[in-house]
Amino acid sequence: MAAAELPYVLPGTALGVGCILLFLRPILGLSLYDSLGILLVAYMMRFFALARRPVQALLRTLDPALEETAASPGAGYGRRLARG
Repeated sequence: MAAAELPYVLPGTALGVGCILLFLRPILGLSLYDSLGILLVAYMMRFFALARRPVQALLRTLDPALEETAASPGAGYGRRLARG
């Protein structure tokens, strides 16, 4: 199991308590505790695995020759992915 799928396996209550404990203290002077931002972060953590799986399946179906062709002029991984 990938670390990205861990929030999907955890019960929602455990993930919520974990987010509260994680964001209880300010990080870089910004506190997400007692704000709507903590809800956004928790939902993104919870459903990232569901959004990642179809994208990962799509990228696996692409022909490897396309990536090799893009890499031949020296394009990095990020540029090959962005231009896809």
